[in-house]
Amino acid sequence: MMGLPRVLFALSCGLLFYVVAGYPLLLKISARFFRKPIRKGEFLPSVAIVIPVRNGEAYLHDKLDSVLVLDYPRELLEVLVISNGSTDETDSIARGYAAWDVRLLELASGSKTAALNAGMAATRSSVVVLSEAWQIMERGCVREMMKCFADPAVGVVSGEVIMHGRGDSAGERNLSLFANIEGWFGARLTDLDSMLGAGGPFYAIRRPLMPRIPSDTLLDDLYVAMAAFLRGYRVVVEPMAAVFDDSPPQEPGFGETLKAQAGDYQVMKQYGLLSSLNRMRFHYFSYKLARLLLPFALIIIAVTSFQLHSRRVMIGAWAVQGLLYGLAIADEWIGGMSFLKRISKAARTFVVTMFASLCALAVLFVPVRKLLPTKD
Repeated sequence: MMGLPRVLFALSCGLLFYVVAGYPLLLKISARFFRKPIRKGEFLPSVAIVIPVRNGEAYLHDKLDSVLVLDYPRELLEVLVISNGSTDETDSIARGYAAWDVRLLELASGSKTAALNAGMAATRSSVVVLSEAWQIMERGCVREMMKCFADPAVGVVSGEVIMHGRGDSAGERNLSLFANIEGWFGARLTDLDSMLGAGGPFYAIRRPLMPRIPSDTLLDDLYVAMAAFLRGYRVVVEPMAAVFDDSPPQEPGFGETLKAQAGDYQVMKQYGLLSSLNRMRFHYFSYKLARLLLPFALIIIAVTSFQLHSRRVMIGAWAVQGLLYGLAIADEWIGGMSFLKRISKAARTFVVTMFASLCALAVLFVPVRKLLPTKD
């Protein structure tokens, strides 16, 4: 029986290594040798820019001003602001742009999914661009997105969110690092075939591919992107299509992290992404599912560390785990912007994410509304 703990320990360490280093290396090599270029070209379809917002009086003026100066034929643009139960001056601001053909759709307070479903019913353009109200659009971003749609295989295009509001704290630096890592994965998956999701703050989709989003959906952007993907289309990123975000980045709390992890489980269940219908099933396992399995690997590592054959190996395993969890706990009391603070902040983020991922598994068995609220 002593052999089984050692096997489980080795397999769990192997999964951890594969997620952190093995798969990124494999993806880099695959994307280089099996690259599938996007056949870009000048393409000018009709475009609806849909802006869901709630209580956005502080930034809606600047948002709409940036939309009105886009480098795109004005006669091909429709602009729709969806005011989702706003109680400030958001509606008045949007009405002030009526002379520039900006339409306002007023809704009672509800979920973002309800707002998006209502917005889709109110648009008529060939391509829909979804953009958050607080982000300023770069003049050429829509035109750059549409170049990707010149390729009939492309169904969804994610843009680039450039954070101008980044500070110098350890948490903000780590957020920047994590965003860059996710951006790297998105670019490599695009080179290979398709991303396994879309950039929620700013993305475009061919209107016929836009699904009606179930009311309890946790990650609407992921649900929408995978709907197009499973119909055979590519979901790609276009780094030349940029929006600017001047707000200081906020580290997601446990609730937001739980929602993100539960959303991955939910979409996996909704679409059956582990089946052969997923043409990138291997990459889905390596990029998404393997991450969701990491908490279980960490638990197995912790339990089996006490049953290893070598005392030296046991002490080493305990030391590594103790350092990781110790830094995560001590982060609250480590101040300043030192290298140690950056490490402790990263350790804390990792541990919180793992715990959230473990809790998120309940979404497969518990109704979403009981697990966490879906109202935005």
